[in-house]
Amino acid sequence: MSDSTPIVSGLLAVRDGRRYLDQAVQSLLRQTLAEVELLVVDDASTDDTPELLARIRDPRLTVFRNETRRGLASSLNLALDNARGRYVARLDADDVAMPDRLERQLAHMRAHPEVAVLGSAVLDVDDQGRVGGLHEMPRGFAEVRWSALFSSPHFHPTVLVDRDVLERHGFRYDVGFEESEDYDLWTRLLAVAEGDNLPEPLVLYRVHAGQASQRRRPLQREFQERVALREIGRVAPDLTRSQAELAWRVGSLELVAAEQLEDAAEAFVALVRAFERDGYSGIRKTAARRLARCAASARGPARTAVLARALRLDPAVAGHLAVDRWQRRRTRRSVQRHVDAWLAQLDTAGEGARPIRVAAVFPEPTPYRAPLLDRIGARDEVDLTVIYAAATVAGRTWTVEPRHRSVYLRGVRIPGAERVLHHDYPVTPGVARALERVRPEVVVVSGWSTFAAQGAIAWCRMRGVPYALVVESHDEGPRAGWRRQV
Repeated sequence: MSDSTPIVSGLLAVRDGRRYLDQAVQSLLRQTLAEVELLVVDDASTDDTPELLARIRDPRLTVFRNETRRGLASSLNLALDNARGRYVARLDADDVAMPDRLERQLAHMRAHPEVAVLGSAVLDVDDQGRVGGLHEMPRGFAEVRWSALFSSPHFHPTVLVDRDVLERHGFRYDVGFEESEDYDLWTRLLAVAEGDNLPEPLVLYRVHAGQASQRRRPLQREFQERVALREIGRVAPDLTRSQAELAWRVGSLELVAAEQLEDAAEAFVALVRAFERDGYSGIRKTAARRLARCAASARGPARTAVLARALRLDPAVAGHLAVDRWQRRRTRRSVQRHVDAWLAQLDTAGEGARPIRVAAVFPEPTPYRAPLLDRIGARDEVDLTVIYAAATVAGRTWTVEPRHRSVYLRGVRIPGAERVLHHDYPVTPGVARALERVRPEVVVVSGWSTFAAQGAIAWCRMRGVPYALVVESHDEGPRAGWRRQV
């Protein structure tokens, strides 16, 4: 532990999370804000998580270990009890904080002292670091409070919390909540202070098969509904239990039975009016979006009735939904390079090198090449994706089932083109899109005369990605003039 007093205490709990833990830890220790301590609670891990943490030599890191499993809420309370910073920042063991996350959040909270909890948008990344969807959170005090009637108004791993407010009111995570312990805490915190979210994605949210939110969704939903109905009852006590449940389903985008859709929309609008009577305004556009999405899953008169209610709340709801989608795509594109660069820095700083991402572009899977690619794809130091122009060409009768990660392009065949091109491989403009998804650090191209090969080479030249040609040509006769020119 460092002797200097930190401004921010990072709180991270982990159980058997060794695979992504090093990146998560390094992302907090390498923040642009230097006055940080990191408190990690190992919740009785059975993998080599303790050994990994022991190898990190940074005086700002303090590790606590539960000898028996105590759960997330209890582990975070242990970290909170030992935090020294004025502010506490959460991060999960499989997520990544962007380098300026804490600096940006701290500046905002100092400029707005009424804010006690501040989150941000998040950007999905998969287990190989490939960027996925952007998830924005409500912005502004009224929007945050409205969102808190249905689910957590903050992504838990993104929050920066004023610890003075927690201590003043004796707030801690409720260990009775096996899930949604954060949602419960934020609703109690919003009773005494304000909450907000920054629009930028300051945390990369890891999406993978082993994450707790994927495994425990039914339990999470149960606790989420419990907190939500408590908050809806506080705001709209005149709603019956069944009406509150229907309003919650609309607001949380849960499935509503067709025969209940109109009643659900009516209850939801009644909740909007009750919320506005509490003195809050400016949430009608958000409420209209939820109604419109609910109507999208319906048919017949019910759909028309729900859409009419949405339009009464916001006559321009369709346009606002379109603008939302456009802005999300623009934000995602604008941060892509920063994300790639940051992940590369963390890989360099970490305790072990990550595998190199390789894309291989081949015409088709073959029985003589697939076994070789299977063996390469199985190596720890290579993250291989093979992009095939087609499943098969030239009427071949063999059957190949690759064990390596494979992508098949849906090409277009041009009648008569094979007489000019001397091959019948399809036109495959989708190769550029496939390469963008893989984000390779190097590309291996089989040959150069097929459309997929030429598209891959062009993409590499435009992006500055190194590439290697496996073969030059196997033509027996003289090359066509256009081939010699290429």
